[in-house]
Amino acid sequence: MPGWYRRRTTHIRVKTITGGHREDGGWRGGNSSHTGQLYFPGEFNERLVRTEPCSHNNVPRTTNAEDLLYSSGDEGSMTQLDIGRVPAGFVRPTISASIVLGIHPEATPPPGGMPPGARPPG
Repeated sequence: MPGWYRRRTTHIRVKTITGGHREDGGWRGGNSSHTGQLYFPGEFNERLVRTEPCSHNNVPRTTNAEDLLYSSGDEGSMTQLDIGRVPAGFVRPTISASIVLGIHPEATPPPGGMPPGARPPG
């Protein structure tokens, strides 16, 4: 379920790890080659906020344009999901989303992490 919190637009976090192995219900070792977010089109976010259970989220919403990570550089628009409906036959209305990400398996995230001020309040 996508969500939002103070100063961030609706998004899903993504992390890719190459190599390593599953151990004790988690992933051990390997190379973390990408950490980022997948975003939704603004129109979708507007509809989402009016549906259950999201309509009960009282955190002030941040639009894509207001989100520091979405609006800095090309990351936001390049990682925006294509939204579609799942074919009939599902028990309730369902949304599908797709995106193609090219990840360099030996890459490593920038040592500085997120830009200053982009971290959620902790």
